[in-house]
Amino acid sequence: MPTITKISTQKRPGYYNIFLDESYAFSVTEQVLIQFELAKDKELTKEQVETIKSAQVYSKAEQAALNFLSYKMRSVAEIEQYLAKKSLYRRRQSTSCDTITRNGLLK
Repeated sequence: MPTITKISTQKRPGYYNIFLDESYAFSVTEQVLIQFELAKDKELTKEQVETIKSAQVYSKAEQAALNFLSYKMRSVAEIEQYLAKKSLYRRRQSTSCDTITRNGLLK
């Protein structure tokens, strides 16, 4: 099983690089780092690594939606359309909008 050997910060605030077995594996947001309780010397299964990567894609979509929303009030359709332009986020756009709506930022 791969082991987290190092966690380093990126130049972008709130993003971290995760190293598995002394080699770079992926980057995560602070939200994902806390959600999965990632720490040095923690062992991860391949399934856990894939789950973490999937959660990171969702987190990026949510951050993009929040950033887009920060400029002015937007409708759900506008945010979904914005996320659809970013092909990376197609699978996560409705989930991101649901989360933002639950937090009271969209109606």
